[in-house]
Amino acid sequence: MRRQFPKMMFIFKSLIKHPFGTVAYQADFVKGKFDKLFGSQPAEMLTENDIKIGEIYDYAYRNYKMTPYDGVIDLFKVKTRLYFLDDLEFLGWKPYARHGVVVHDIAGDHKTFLFSPFDKEFGKVLQGVMDERTKSKEQFKDLRGQVVLKAV
Repeated sequence: MRRQFPKMMFIFKSLIKHPFGTVAYQADFVKGKFDKLFGSQPAEMLTENDIKIGEIYDYAYRNYKMTPYDGVIDLFKVKTRLYFLDDLEFLGWKPYARHGVVVHDIAGDHKTFLFSPFDKEFGKVLQGVMDERTKSKEQFKDLRGQVVLKAV
């Protein structure tokens, strides 16, 4: 109950702010749950590669155990969120970042931020973060005399 009440309040507020996106997201969510529960996706629509990817994803999900990272985590967070999350600020990453989480707000929602027109803004933000992170790293030359980063 502690989680469901805030979740329902979020969905209600989201319906007011983004009615079409919220309805579309919730409909896809319910359809996905229904399909998974009743196996209603026709088998002929799945390729052999789809099945392999699903198996690998399921294996990784069940077996991977996250451990803290000894550095800063850069989190790219969309400005329009259509789904509920318990941790609205760091999206669950804070316990895994020993040196903190830097949040970068980007335009779009979870499904659109990689598409035009949002992709260009995301690219600029991502490039800026990469430039900032790599300029502070120590450099050294490899055996051929090429400058390479010590760590990224």
